[in-house]
Amino acid sequence: MNLVRKLRFRIASLAESFRWAPPIEFYKMVEGEEGRFYKVHAIHVTTTGNRAKYTEEELMSSARSLADKPLGLNHQRQLPFPRNKVVDSEFEDMKAEAIIRVVDEEVNRLYDAGKIRNVSIEAKYRSRDAEETRVLVPRGIVFTRLDLLTEDVAPGDPFTSIMLWKRKLSESLNPQQREQYLAAVVAELRRRGVKA
Repeated sequence: MNLVRKLRFRIASLAESFRWAPPIEFYKMVEGEEGRFYKVHAIHVTTTGNRAKYTEEELMSSARSLADKPLGLNHQRQLPFPRNKVVDSEFEDMKAEAIIRVVDEEVNRLYDAGKIRNVSIEAKYRSRDAEETRVLVPRGIVFTRLDLLTEDVAPGDPFTSIMLWKRKLSESLNPQQREQYLAAVVAELRRRGVKA
């Protein structure tokens, strides 16, 4: 996938995702005002860097199991639970999406500094198939934790993402992301024949 297609994919994912989620006010009412809420693309239908193949059927069945699970940092430490946790999750557009609440100040500072960009799931499964290419295909997946990854830790799924949830998409993007979003929207409008 070339750079422009990747950019369009990521921007479209941000704009069109989380149609299933109630407004942020709902989560603040249920979970409390403490901490920050983030929208997360946790895992896509893909074969990950650690050679695990996540199928649409399995992610569709397992996505909601991520709800009410603890958060971790770089698969090394668990954040205090239940103050930091996945508050909701769902399968949409070929990926497991989640709403998380982070109270941990260190993690929020790392996000603000641009050091947290991806996430990684932890899971257990009932059985597995092995393909001829030495790829593991887990069956009966149950998610056990979601880890936030600093920039020095490579995610198994490079298309995972984390975004601070504010009321409007434009408020949730940093200046560089806003510029990229605008450029992608203009390019898409031009592709469709609309003159901007």
